[in-house]
Amino acid sequence: PFELVVDMVVVERVAAPVVVLTLHFLLLFDVVCHRKELLHFDTLWVFCKWSTSVAAVYCYLCTVTSDPGFVEPKTLRYQVAPPPLVALLSLFALPVRIWHGASR
Repeated sequence: PFELVVDMVVVERVAAPVVVLTLHFLLLFDVVCHRKELLHFDTLWVFCKWSTSVAAVYCYLCTVTSDPGFVEPKTLRYQVAPPPLVALLSLFALPVRIWHGASR
């Protein structure tokens, strides 16, 4: 079972960027098909538009390929109570949740 979980995580970490980048490139292709002036790099404005797209892909790839770094939960010896104002506001929110049927 553990090997299956590890394999699914690897597949997910590879498949998700492929799907996102495919969608990004398809949308970019659609925009370029409808805006032929984006194929002419004679103005600074067109260069800036393409630079934005390249920067977005670069930042996305940097984010996806980095280690997610899971946070380990701290163990508490006592239960932390919410601040008094939050506790008071939650009392007012309870009838609203019951009224709208969200407490089912």
